[in-house]
Amino acid sequence: MIRVIKDYTAIPDGLTSETAQHWIEKALCERKNHNANAYVYRHNSVVRSLRKIYIDKCGYCEARLGVSSSIFVDHYRPKKGVKEKDDHPGYYWLAYEWSNLISSCGVCNNKKSYLFPVADEKDRIYQAQEDRSQWRADSESLRSEMPLTLHPEIDDPEKYLALDINGVMREKKSSVKARITIEVCGLNRDSLVLVRNKIITEVRQRLWDTAFSIRQDVQDRRIRRKEEFLKVIRDRFTGDFDLMALKKNPKEEYSLVGKCMLQEFKSFFIDTVTDEAIRNILHAVFTLFSKELCIGGE
Repeated sequence: MIRVIKDYTAIPDGLTSETAQHWIEKALCERKNHNANAYVYRHNSVVRSLRKIYIDKCGYCEARLGVSSSIFVDHYRPKKGVKEKDDHPGYYWLAYEWSNLISSCGVCNNKKSYLFPVADEKDRIYQAQEDRSQWRADSESLRSEMPLTLHPEIDDPEKYLALDINGVMREKKSSVKARITIEVCGLNRDSLVLVRNKIITEVRQRLWDTAFSIRQDVQDRRIRRKEEFLKVIRDRFTGDFDLMALKKNPKEEYSLVGKCMLQEFKSFFIDTVTDEAIRNILHAVFTLFSKELCIGGE
């Protein structure tokens, strides 16, 4: 999960039409008995906008949504019922609210389902606010619920989420919100951990292969002087860092992996090496590239 910027004033036509307004009023009248109209919240204009804003990715797990694969329009606040409270009617009035609609893959959508934990149940909102500006996800009213699931358009997930060296997602600074988001959306399901681990392993192997080639050249005395050593490091590792820079591009699938690899370079790629010569080379790499590429770990 990464931060996504959505313009809440640029509402798709399908959510502002007369038909949409009719269904909003219908929801306000029917409350818990309202059956939301998917033709409205999944209107072509909504789907097109979500695909563009989320760059054809799931807003929760970052899996790629192919051109031919279905995009699930997830309701951040469940539209019909809340699993944590049997007497809650669901956030029926937000069924067609632009800021409540998130691009999702089918798995995350099913995992999340009617789950919507908040910090304190006494702060949970049960009915529509009269002031419709308070329906926006970033409104003071909805923020006061203190949701325990990250909203990719409101929160900055990178402040809450990180990955370990095996691709397992973890919370930063013991964040309860991060831990619950991981549980609710199933962000450590086997398929996700496997693909994230594969990305990390491929980059790690490239770095090690490059380091081994330099170690061999040093042992064979093809590299003798420090200036030459540093030049070789820059020349040979540039491609590896270009790959990591590419992996962190928001357009890439699972871009949080790329960001974590750079931010935690030491723990991902140096601390996992037992060969002292290779460690020394990677330390030199860390020193050389740390400032210009903002890599970290110390």
